[in-house]
Amino acid sequence: MTLQRLIYCSHPINPSMETVRDILKACERNNPERNLTGMLLFTSNCFLQVLEGGRSAINTQFQIISRDTRHTDIEIIGYRDIDFRSFDQWSMFYVAHTAETMRHLSRYSASATFDPYQMTDTVAEQLCLDFSLRAQQQNPGSAWVA
Repeated sequence: MTLQRLIYCSHPINPSMETVRDILKACERNNPERNLTGMLLFTSNCFLQVLEGGRSAINTQFQIISRDTRHTDIEIIGYRDIDFRSFDQWSMFYVAHTAETMRHLSRYSASATFDPYQMTDTVAEQLCLDFSLRAQQQNPGSAWVA
């Protein structure tokens, strides 16, 4: 089976921690049986999500995500074959909106506001991989929340 990585962004309709918790619970419940792993980044104005797994599972999951009414303006940033998973320890690694996260995101932004819609697939992927690496260095084996 070929592994794939999909990265997309969207705007939350009603950004709240309750919405994020519901998404993460669904990922915890559904992703292991679909053999999906990934990362979810939440800021006050956007979601950035990575999904890793088989092509069929990712395509099916992305169809579900695309119909989710909790967000809008869904845009695929990148979709490609990968040799290995970068988020294999997590059903959905979560990065919260904090001052530290925003400082880190500013390294990847041309403006003062983080805007994944303006990112190339390479930059978006590197940003996500950086968060994964930081998590593994700080607390191996558990989900790091910035």
